[in-house]
Amino acid sequence: MLGYSCLIKMSDTNQQILISVPNANTTLVLGILSIISCICYGLPGLIFALIALWISKYGERKYREQPGIYTLSSYNNLIAGKTCAYIGLFFSSLYLLIILIYLLMFGVGIFTALQMEDILRQLQEMQE
Repeated sequence: MLGYSCLIKMSDTNQQILISVPNANTTLVLGILSIISCICYGLPGLIFALIALWISKYGERKYREQPGIYTLSSYNNLIAGKTCAYIGLFFSSLYLLIILIYLLMFGVGIFTALQMEDILRQLQEMQE
């Protein structure tokens, strides 16, 4: 079982091998990275969050199909990763929106200053 951690659950009559939910740890890592990298102009955090949410769907679907073969701790990691991804998505989107508004205001300011310069030049030409 390459890539899966296993836990043997012992009961009185049989043994059951529990495996971790697919992509649970990857989702958690990407969710945490989305929160950490949301201050990098929003774009890396947005990418990490969207990837984490996308790959978590597979693990969640597999867990819903057969919840008895997966460990509860790995499912909790999947849910925590999704929660972190949603938080990172929110803050990254907010930061990206603030940057875009700032750039828009800066562009409008420069455009207005150039127009005012043209108007002043025309007024000077009219006075001469």
